Amino acid sequence: MSWRKSSASGPEENCVECLPVSKGMLIRDSKDDGGGLIHATESAWLVFVEYITAGRV
Repeated sequence: MSWRKSSASGPEENCVECLPVSKGMLIRDSKDDGGGLIHATESAWLVFVEYITAGRV
């Protein structure tokens, strides 16, 4: 698998990258790919995506 970045992100914009894993999603800073990772469970990831899609951010 490879990391995915939003198609809405430009080359100079801050963004996160996501990598699906067996029990959820790994998330990292696109500008610091050697930095820390956040592991979101599948249910937490789905809530996050729903929140973003609904425009609550």
